[in-house]
Amino acid sequence: MRDFDHCFRLGGEEFAILVSDTNDHELHTIAERIRRTVAQTTFRSNDVTIKVTFSVGFTLSAQADNSWGEALERADLALYNSKETGRNKVSGETQRAVFYPMAFEHSHLA
Repeated sequence: MRDFDHCFRLGGEEFAILVSDTNDHELHTIAERIRRTVAQTTFRSNDVTIKVTFSVGFTLSAQADNSWGEALERADLALYNSKETGRNKVSGETQRAVFYPMAFEHSHLA
């Protein structure tokens, strides 16, 4: 993540990262870098070695989005695509990949 990106815990094991000033290729690269870093890290707890992997779904905000919920729903669909096609991978929903960085400036997520 970059210094100006923000990470939010949505609940349980679900997180969202708000990335501004990017496009679908850069966003995929950022998500893949995070996924790979976690997959290469070994955690230890009570003499037990733990390897963690995870799936990522991403989307770009679209001018037609009326809320964070709409963007999160698309990211969730992309996440399920990652899980259904092999897990431990990054998938993006870029059908409406038009990025408007200020689209959610009045969000209640923060």
